[in-house]
Amino acid sequence: MKKVLVYIATRRQRSNTVLFAKKITEALSRVEEIEVKIFTSNSLNILPCVGCNTCFYKGKCPQKDDLDYLVQKMEASDLLIMGSPVYLHDVTGDFTILANRLAYWSHLLKLKGKNVLAISTCSGNGHLSVVKEIYKIFTFFGANVFLVANAAENYPDQLNNDEWLQKVCQKMVEKTLKVWDRPHSNKRLEQQFKGYKNIMTTRVENGENSFEGNYWLGEKMLDYETFADYLQNEIIKV
Repeated sequence: MKKVLVYIATRRQRSNTVLFAKKITEALSRVEEIEVKIFTSNSLNILPCVGCNTCFYKGKCPQKDDLDYLVQKMEASDLLIMGSPVYLHDVTGDFTILANRLAYWSHLLKLKGKNVLAISTCSGNGHLSVVKEIYKIFTFFGANVFLVANAAENYPDQLNNDEWLQKVCQKMVEKTLKVWDRPHSNKRLEQQFKGYKNIMTTRVENGENSFEGNYWLGEKMLDYETFADYLQNEIIKV
């Protein structure tokens, strides 16, 4: 059974973005047996980043809240659906809080090619900024953001159009089924891997006892020339 984690950065009780995510997972469940966990900003207590930089030096945030629980669920999932409604042509503050708290993942490529679907909802515009931001953040985190999607509420009314929703969700399911059997690399991830590998190699060779360098060494990421080779030999084979 595949595990799907949905995180929607909203505090709205009747969230359009949650509705859109549910339509996607319902379509997916009709062709694949899945276990779905849906979280929102209301269901988790995730505190703002305080800028202490402890996570970069120790690999863990010292704050005590629900972040560790969410991270555990994210890492155990086969597919992540990350979403935000459009707030002033951007992601919500809650999405930014989550991204800031996990910022140290960007130096580790922590999600290791995990497949991510980025979604948004809007009244009529602004969604391109949101899905691009989610794409950027989770690519920094080492994920393969293979698809972005938006549903509008008014201009045009897509969220209340069952025919449109069914057609779009079906296309999304087809694309999901092609990738979620294993983690994937892509051109942007390869660029990040190459750049960070050079940095971490220098740290290790210089004898720096840094968390980040030790992480790359311990995860055997320094043994490979490409991120794709690393995923194939160290992640997929497990």
